[in-house]
Amino acid sequence: METPPRSPLAVYTDENDQKCGVVVLNYLAYEETVTCVRSLLQQNVDQLVVVIVNNNAPDASMKYLTRIFENHNNVIILSTGQNLGFARGHNFGIQYLRDHGVYDILALNSDVVINDQYYLSKLLDFDYPKDCAMVGTRIVNGDGFDQNVMNSPITRNFQVAVTIARHLAKYLQLVFRRKEQVADAETYRSDSPIPSVPMALDPTNQYLHGAAIYFREPYLKKFIGFFPETFLYGEENLLSAICLKLGFQQYFRSDLTLTHKGAGSTGHNSASNRKNQIVRIKESVRSNLVLLRVLNMKNSKLIRIMTGAPRNRTPNRVAATV
Repeated sequence: METPPRSPLAVYTDENDQKCGVVVLNYLAYEETVTCVRSLLQQNVDQLVVVIVNNNAPDASMKYLTRIFENHNNVIILSTGQNLGFARGHNFGIQYLRDHGVYDILALNSDVVINDQYYLSKLLDFDYPKDCAMVGTRIVNGDGFDQNVMNSPITRNFQVAVTIARHLAKYLQLVFRRKEQVADAETYRSDSPIPSVPMALDPTNQYLHGAAIYFREPYLKKFIGFFPETFLYGEENLLSAICLKLGFQQYFRSDLTLTHKGAGSTGHNSASNRKNQIVRIKESVRSNLVLLRVLNMKNSKLIRIMTGAPRNRTPNRVAATV
């Protein structure tokens, strides 16, 4: 019989300390996930819970991750039962933490590494504005370039239409130029100067990169995390649109840095990636159509979606006994 997840708070004794959760989404990259989680376990935070969401990876992920972290009481491994995609996969782990009273939660890509052992303590111990929902920090990619902050969020209908048109043009190029090598999409590189002090972002011009987003308690006390109706890509724009529509802020911390090691340019120009590029374009178009709907949605409906369960039934949770 399957063993239900234990409460991560069972390992804590001081209820006055701030509890911090981290959600790491795993899919077909469990070695990266292990490296990411091991860097988290070096953090100087007492009440830390790391939730690994195994997004129904069709490999040995569950067995491998269970064996590696079986002696770590603050590492919880959840299995989704089906591939939920990026947003709902993260929300799956976020909801588990919310159910156990943890509302300060960092959502991480599995290919992120944190080398500063005080990163989380400094991220938490800061006087943010009351309307600050999400915080991002410097994200340095595999080529040494900064990815935060991102420029020109899509906040208007015509911007969505232009973006979809560009994706479709790229799709046609990929489909009809079969014998030629077509370069993959470039990894995002921020052109914004790095501010010297922490700052609130201008939602019409700036937004946070999705590889590492810290969701704060004022937001997660009300809402489920990511907008739940995309599968891959576009999550950052949707979060920016939600903040813009519902009166929240995104905040950027230039004094903290993490490494997004999987986001370099190496290997992105191979013609063998054509199929992956086509999938990326299709999912990006779908996500932009969702964004178009959100931009024109009444706030009351948006709030209902963001406070309620995902539209599709959430599969039963399965956890390794760790």
